[in-house]
Parts: sequence; C-alpha cells; structure tokens
Amino acid sequence: MTQPNVLCINGWGGSWTSGSIYSLWQRMVEEFGKSIYAPPPVDFQETGLILRYFHKTVDPWIMVGLSCGCSTINAVANAAPTERIVHAFYYSPSMYCNVGEVSINVAKATQISSWPFDFFNPGSRQLIVPKGSNKVTVFNTIQTNLGHGFTPGSDVAQAQLFEAIRKQKGA
Repeated sequence: MTQPNVLCINGWGGSWTSGSIYSLWQRMVEEFGKSIYAPPPVDFQETGLILRYFHKTVDPWIMVGLSCGCSTINAVANAAPTERIVHAFYYSPSMYCNVGEVSINVAKATQISSWPFDFFNPGSRQLIVPKGSNKVTVFNTIQTNLGHGFTPGSDVAQAQLFEAIRKQKGA
C-alpha cells in the first residue's frame, strides 16, 4: 500500500477563482485525511517549492493544476525523473499561460474544460496535448459548463480525482 502524494497548484495568484482549488483540496483532505500527503495548494509561480515537494519522496505524484497551474505541471514533469506523475488533472487550462505539451513522465492526463465561451479557452479546445512522440500518456477530457477557474467544482472531475487517489493507495 502506498501513501499517495497529491499537489494542487493554483492559477494566477489573487484571482477571484483561487478559492475553487482550495475548496477541492479541502474536500480531498476531508475524504482521505492523513492517508495522503497533500500540502496546501501552492501558487503556479512557486516552481522551486513545487520541485522541492516533488523531490522529497521517490513515490509517484498526482498533480492538480488550475488555469496557469496547468503549465506548471508540465514544467515540473519536464524536470522530473521518468514516470513520477501517475495522473495530472488540468482544470481550466488557459491558452495565455503557455500550457506546453505533456511529457512521457505523465502516465495519465485529464483536461477538465470550462464552458465553451471561456475567454481563456474559447470553444473548450483540447489544450493538453502530447509532447513530440509521446505515445505513452493516456489522455481524456471532462467537459463542464462551469466558468473558467470554477471547474474544480465539477462532481465528475472530483470523482475521477478521488478514484485516482484510491487507485494509488491500493498500488
């Protein structure tokens, strides 16, 4: 049995949506308690801190990013040892945050898209794409009708996140 590591990365600091990732983190901590290692959400610009968390353990990580936090997931994956991220959840990725491409260090990638009229991702396009010849990562998308930054409130996405944590606990 493994203690899952889960890290939530907030989008643009000071944003009025900052509470949504924090609320998801609170629900996760209430559900799993001390059976997971889940430090409080960090700002997307705190890449150094995120890498320090990431390198504290050799165990795999589940990463949850909101808006600009999605690009930070990919930056960390590119700087990390192979196959350290078992599942990455990209909530409301923004085309203005240079999301980048998903490396082979991410086993599974889920994009949680906001409503089609989102200024940061018009038409709810698939912004999370494989890097180069990445044929390893499994991709899926959850479409919501929630506004940008509020996708952490999606029940469907939460269920998938919690299932990923349970699966990691049983690994």
